[in-house]
Amino acid sequence: MINSFAIHLLVPRAGARRIWNDNSSWPSRDRALAVGAAFQVSWSATILQLRNVDLIDREEHERLSRQDPRSGDYLRLGLSWSDQLSDDYLSPGFTAAALQGYARASLTQERVIELLRGTLSVADLPPQDPASIDDLRRAFIGHDD
Repeated sequence: MINSFAIHLLVPRAGARRIWNDNSSWPSRDRALAVGAAFQVSWSATILQLRNVDLIDREEHERLSRQDPRSGDYLRLGLSWSDQLSDDYLSPGFTAAALQGYARASLTQERVIELLRGTLSVADLPPQDPASIDDLRRAFIGHDD
């Protein structure tokens, strides 16, 4: 009962709905990441509240509960937990672009870690999107020799 109260206090229904709807073009996992980052709550608290306010169904809650996010998942979307600048600060836009490039397999692990100046480890990188056959074909356009 205390946990339920805390979740409703930390992630108000109206705020969760607003963030969820503001990112309606994103997949549900990314929308959940946005809600969690906005209210700075744990992944389990985020998806539980999304379930409580009927933004996701039981099956989606179970699916999301098996996909703990990594730091890179938030940063890929330009989301952060803190607005505090530090010595190793990189702009959220740059960080998001680098991680999008990695997720789309345009950048290697080594290159994205280098670009991000070691602010993330390999374990923090988001998963890469599987390349389709069309992606591979486009990669070879103009290389007829």
